[in-house]
Amino acid sequence: MAAAHAKKFAGRVTLPRLADCIQAMGANGLREEHGLHRHIACAKLGAYTDGSTEMMNERIGAGLLKSYGPAA
Repeated sequence: MAAAHAKKFAGRVTLPRLADCIQAMGANGLREEHGLHRHIACAKLGAYTDGSTEMMNERIGAGLLKSYGPAA
């Protein structure tokens, strides 16, 4: 369950921050030597590897249900 939380957090935070970096650098942010385009590609791949955010929500929910049991 910890891995699902970490994956969900990383996907939610990484892409917007990379976009902020590119925006701050202007057109230079897209240049090959800065490598931000590679980081975006890796972040996208990481977001879909081992399941989407929706699948992570299901895993987290199942883990919580197992830990705390059904509501009375």
